[in-house]
Parts: sequence; structure tokens; C-alpha cells
Amino acid sequence: MPAYDDYTYPLARAFGFLGGIAVAISTMIAWYDHEVVFDTRPIPFVFEVPVDLWSYDALAAALLLAGGLVAMVLLVIPDTVSPRWPSAVAGLIGLGVTAYALYRCFDTPDLGIRTSTAVQARTFVDGGPLLAVVGGVVITLGALVVLVGARRATTVRRERTRPVTGPPPSGAAPA
Repeated sequence: MPAYDDYTYPLARAFGFLGGIAVAISTMIAWYDHEVVFDTRPIPFVFEVPVDLWSYDALAAALLLAGGLVAMVLLVIPDTVSPRWPSAVAGLIGLGVTAYALYRCFDTPDLGIRTSTAVQARTFVDGGPLLAVVGGVVITLGALVVLVGARRATTVRRERTRPVTGPPPSGAAPA
């Protein structure tokens, strides 16, 4: 583990870990709301159904959940095992989660029924994909900070292990 004077390194890991939790929770809350309005006189009837990702696309929900959990595991791997590759993979997972969630924000599915003039239906985005975007960005940021810290620690280690090639700076004779 890098010898930092502050808590940047463990906080970055915890930050990425919280992003994984946010991605896992996002699969369990509503991603879309399907609203049907019946034009009944004198009061229209509004029927709204929340749709979570497991109901809409179970494979995507399973992959997001697995990606969030794998990123969480990769971010807690200690530096003695490997300083860089777990953080790099976790960052790529975070980017993938963010890309999928952004795609789902802008590509809302048509969950509607065939409508007539008396029935109107629409589908709109709920909080699930937005939480997944935030979770993916948080995973990526946490992994990048850990990656930069691992690179800095490797550079410091290399500088400490370089052999002395010149005379000592005090002018004393070499031993």
C-alpha cells in the first residue's frame, strides 16, 4: 500500500465501492414508468406502472449487478497482490455501466398498449438508469484515483531502489 500521509487511497477505494453498491441498488428500483390515461368523463383515470430492469431485461440486470459486484471486489484487492490491473478493470466496468445506463436513458422502450382516441399511453424514465449512471461514474473515478496512486507508488519505489553511481554528495571517499 502506498505510504500516503492522507487517506486518499482508502477513500478512493471506498468511493468506488459505494459506486458498486449504487449500481446494485439501481437494478432493484424502477427504470421506467408506463402511464396509461383513460379519457373517462368527467374525470380521466390515470394508471401508472413502474417497471424495474429485472422485469424489462433480466440479462442486462444480471450483468449490471455482476459488474457492480466484480468492481467492488476488484477495488478491495490489496496492492500486495497487484497494484494496477484490478483498478484498471474496475474502471472499465464503471465505464461500461455508465454507457449502458446512458443508452437506456435516451432509448426508452415502448411498453405501451395499442391506443385508441380514448386511451393514451406513454413511457418515461424513472430513477434507476440515473442511479446507474452515477454509480458507474463513481466506480470509474474511484478506480482512476487508485490507479494514479498505484502508479505514483511504483515510481517512488523505483526511485528508492536505484543504485548510487556517483560519489557521495558530502565529498567523502566511497566505502
